[in-house]
Amino acid sequence: MNKISIVVPVYNVKESYLTKCLESIIHQTMKEIEIILVDDGSSNDSLKICNKFAEKDKRIIIIQQKNQGVSVARNNGIKISNSEYIMFVDSDDWLEKDACERLYKYKDENVDVIIGRNYVYREDKNEREEAFFRGGKINEIKNKYEIYNILLTDRKSNKYIYLATPWAKLYRSSLLKENNTCFEKNIKIGEDMLFNLDAVVLAKKIFIVDELIYNYRKHNNNTENRLKSEFKENLENTYDKLEEKCKKNKLNLVREINYYKIRGLNSIMDYCKDINTSIKEIKKITNEAVYKDAIRNIETNMLSKKRKLLVLFARIRFYLGIKLLYKIKR
Repeated sequence: MNKISIVVPVYNVKESYLTKCLESIIHQTMKEIEIILVDDGSSNDSLKICNKFAEKDKRIIIIQQKNQGVSVARNNGIKISNSEYIMFVDSDDWLEKDACERLYKYKDENVDVIIGRNYVYREDKNEREEAFFRGGKINEIKNKYEIYNILLTDRKSNKYIYLATPWAKLYRSSLLKENNTCFEKNIKIGEDMLFNLDAVVLAKKIFIVDELIYNYRKHNNNTENRLKSEFKENLENTYDKLEEKCKKNKLNLVREINYYKIRGLNSIMDYCKDINTSIKEIKKITNEAVYKDAIRNIETNMLSKKRKLLVLFARIRFYLGIKLLYKIKR
């Protein structure tokens, strides 16, 4: 059995990005790896590039599927994997050359999830920054609530490691397969966070380690989902699934879920700026039950300045203030 299966979902990736990604994987210092490339119905040369790499490295397995999204691609990779641990890499990112070796050295018979640190590469500035664990701790996580809290309240600052994402982590294969832990195929926003919530609930032991092993490429396409017309509906589907999982696992995360909803409302207001939303529509959105309760109950000390103002204006029904805050025209 291999030590690590690396699952890479591939869909219409820029050639230079995909090449850099795959080069970083095949040249890992750890050789006992399995590389699973899942082409999600690409219409460009992505599959052709994958096949070229497979010709020169027999560790590469290619799965072809019709376009069904990144969650189905990752799930299909999990299904056929044959290693002790599973790692996910996005096809526009890349690994440090000894990433697998540096995470795997922390494994023992009870460690189910190992979380490393990542760089954030800002393409617009051609800069690379280190991301840190928000709590400043690098050790075994004994209190899972600490992870739940960060999963739902992380501000996605470049400064902090992205615990909600599946990359820069090792997951014990048996943990995922025996519990049928997978990505929610019908959830379009927050599917990574929900997957990690499931994994953390099930894990016997979790380590966050001081190892910079992953390069996250931040570019315009990262926010592509936000520009889709069904964005608001997708967010609300995520809230429903999150609350369902909390109820099932008896997790009291009301405070964190309120924060997550305000973060979502903030994103909706940003989206409203792009589609020129009226004050009447802003009023309707902020008074929907899903947001009204969060606005009423959120602890504002958890929020950034802009989100505090959003909550304050919504509480006093100053909808023009929200419109001006987000520079919404019309």
